[in-house]
This record gives sequence, structure tokens and C-alpha cells, in this order.
Amino acid sequence: SNIKRTVITEAQLIILRSFFDKGMTRKGSQLIKEAIRSSGLPQNVIENWIGNYKREIHLKHFAKPPRKNIYSRDLSAYNLFCREFLKNKGMFHVLSSGHGLFIRKLSSTIN
Repeated sequence: SNIKRTVITEAQLIILRSFFDKGMTRKGSQLIKEAIRSSGLPQNVIENWIGNYKREIHLKHFAKPPRKNIYSRDLSAYNLFCREFLKNKGMFHVLSSGHGLFIRKLSSTIN
């Protein structure tokens, strides 16, 4: 884009923030003319700064803290079983009966 961006100095930021705190919170505010004289910035730059500053304040106010861990639950008994079963694949024998499944660890020695 060919639009030239205005660099606002630290001193101008201090002036703009002080006028914002006094009530220059929207376009058309009576304080804008004073801010133009004090900061030396054009009206459209000050009006854009007001919108950007309000958005920045709003985002900071409603920012959610980052989540530390996505998965914070403990492992279920099923997940622990699957992990152990798959790690020792072939070391267990599943027995089926009318009352459910039973797992018996095979002995490591084969006769």
C-alpha cells in the first residue's frame, strides 16, 4: 500500500494518553483540537490512534490467560491397561468366560 504510516514518538504518546484519560475517547471529541496543538499530529492520526488505543485496552481487559496443559486429566484405568497391554504385546493371554474377560500374564519361559 502507498499510505505512509505516521510514527508517534514517546512524548506524543504521553500527550495522547493524557488527553484520553481526560475524556478524548471518540471521534468528534472537543479535546481533539487541543491534542492537535499539543502533539503536532494531524486530526486523522489522532482519531485513528483513539480507535486503536480503545481496541488495545479492550483486548488487554478481556485477554484469556494461556492454557498450561491441554490434557490435564489423569489416565483412566482403560488407558493404563491399553498402554501396558500394547507395551507387552504377546505377553498376555485373554480368557473369555460368561462373567467377562480375564487377563493372564504368560510365563516368560516356554516349556
